[in-house]
Amino acid sequence: MLIEMHAHTIDGSDCSEVSLEDTVTRLIEKGYDGVLVTDHESETGYKNYRSKHDSLTDFVVLRGFEVSTCHGDMLVVLPLSKTLLDIEEVKEQCIHPLELVRIVHERDGVIGIAHMFRDRYGCIGNQVKSTEELERIVQAVDFIEVVNGFASRHLNEKAEKWANRFGKAKTCGSDSHSIDAVGTCGTVFSMQIRSEEDLISAIRSKLIVNP
Repeated sequence: MLIEMHAHTIDGSDCSEVSLEDTVTRLIEKGYDGVLVTDHESETGYKNYRSKHDSLTDFVVLRGFEVSTCHGDMLVVLPLSKTLLDIEEVKEQCIHPLELVRIVHERDGVIGIAHMFRDRYGCIGNQVKSTEELERIVQAVDFIEVVNGFASRHLNEKAEKWANRFGKAKTCGSDSHSIDAVGTCGTVFSMQIRSEEDLISAIRSKLIVNP
């Protein structure tokens, strides 16, 4: 099952210019089976789409978050019954990665590092100056995004080496903010995923075919 694991919407992320409707259409054209909506500290894009579209379709639209911590960006999947938007430090983008990990796990979710070494802002691998602290963060998370659509091959490979070293699940995501970036890379799962709980289980069990 091919899922886009990192996508932004114009309704939920100020940095995005593409609607979720257009993202879904493009992904279906490219043979994808689903998308994880990862807007920045927002559910608006997901909720607006859900208010207009039936969830009982073959193409799966799931809610996630991209959270900016004090050391860089992280990807989060929670059961739909739970959220992160009640936490002031999340809304203010000042929470420590390890504190965010603790909260996500308390709320039965999974959390990973986005674009770990990408040559831009928001990258934990670049912003954490202590190797020991970076190792603690990597040990604590559930997965690492080892292919990001806006990172170079070299920097993606560097992230994958860290994932392999610590035995973490590995995901790929386009990090799309425009229609041209939609579906440039996705994650293949070896189980059917119909809900956030299914995705959480698949990541915990490392039921990922690529990379």
